[in-house]
Amino acid sequence: MATFVGALASGFFLQVVASGQSIRPSSLSFADLTDGQRFQRSGRVEEVLAKALGEQGIVALRDIPRFSGLRKVMLRDAHSCIAVAPHAQSLALEDGSVRRQLAATSVSALGRQPVDHGSDSKACSAFQLSSNAFREAVGGAVDVFSKRLSEVLAAGEAIKL
Repeated sequence: MATFVGALASGFFLQVVASGQSIRPSSLSFADLTDGQRFQRSGRVEEVLAKALGEQGIVALRDIPRFSGLRKVMLRDAHSCIAVAPHAQSLALEDGSVRRQLAATSVSALGRQPVDHGSDSKACSAFQLSSNAFREAVGGAVDVFSKRLSEVLAAGEAIKL
């Protein structure tokens, strides 16, 4: 399973979603990004970044350690919390089903903010813990991606000089 960590061309992405087309973004292995020597030797990483960000605006990271397990637990816990959370929002859909959701935000200037579920229940406490672990894993992957992208961009600027 791949995880989207960047959508720089959001206008394009929204257009594709609105048209019902599907896209298959370029992907990189998390190991390719974290192993400095492997990253340096592999021109593929730079090629994938240039193509993905230049053409699609999206890069998918695959094989992020613990991602799948953390995601599964977090989604299970989210479902339990949303059922009892007073701050969960409801939306009735045309087919009669109801979507309930909670919102969270991560703003670098403010740090990761806790999910505002408004409950002291065991279900929401469990969700808070699993959400923190999941968000930490994804945030770490984004940090590694950002570092490598900065290196690629800096190398490209040095070559132009």
